[in-house]
This record gives sequence, C-alpha cells and structure tokens, in this order.
Amino acid sequence: MYVFMMKTQLLDTFYSLIIAYTTFMLPVCVMMLKGFFDSIPYDMEESAMIDGCSRLDIVIRMIIPLSLPSIIATSLFAFVGAWNEFLFAFTFINKDEFRTLTPGLSLLRGLFTTDWGSLMAASVLSVVPIALAFAYLQRFLVAGLTAGSVKG
Repeated sequence: MYVFMMKTQLLDTFYSLIIAYTTFMLPVCVMMLKGFFDSIPYDMEESAMIDGCSRLDIVIRMIIPLSLPSIIATSLFAFVGAWNEFLFAFTFINKDEFRTLTPGLSLLRGLFTTDWGSLMAASVLSVVPIALAFAYLQRFLVAGLTAGSVKG
C-alpha cells in the first residue's frame, strides 16, 4: 500500500488514510450488516409492494428505519477502528500538521526520557470522544450487535 500511495502521490495527505481505512473496514462492515439484513423478513417487503411502494420507498420507509440500530453499531465499530489505528497513520503521514492522534501520542516519548504526565493526560483526553460516543449510542449499540445474530 505504501508503494501505491507513493506512486499516486498521496503520501502526507488525508486521502491516503481514507483509502486505507475504507479498504480494510468496508468488508468487515458489510459482513456485519449482512447478518442483520438477512434477518429482515421478505414478507414485509412483499406487503409493502402490494400496498404500492416502489423499491426505493421500501428501502427508505422500511429497511433503513428497521436497520438503524445495526447501522449505528457498525458505524461506531468502524469509527473506533479508524480512531485507534496506528500503523497506516504512522507510515503514510510524516508532516506534523496532518498527523493523527495515535502517532501523535507516540511522539510524546523521547529518546532517553518520557514525560509520563503529558503522555497520560493526552491518552485520557484521546479516550473521551470514544467514551462519549459509546455512552450516547449505547442503546443502539446493544440492539444492533444482537439484532442479526439470532434468526428465528
């Protein structure tokens, strides 16, 4: 991937991270959502077709509202995966103005000394957005992660 980013001149840009995160997270998110979409009964879609809904109406009025907990849980999973990722951000980004949080935390260590106070304060502050997102979206997370797991 480094050679690809180098040849397309995407090193030291956010586009390199967007491409890398999308490449690795998209298949996982698709597989997570597939289990939920398979659990939605086809009879509901047939009933909506009989009532006169088009396929787009079925998706907008039925599928998306039913799958909202699963979509939120998958989005949170992808966000946490990108938030905690170190290797791509450390490899593709060398400029300080584009550096993400995880490689930035590693720069707080010195060669012969480590400022543990600053490192721990920055680590705690880096956890706050994730903790707030989980606290706010917890009901969707529990519903979404268990929704497609049992079929019956």
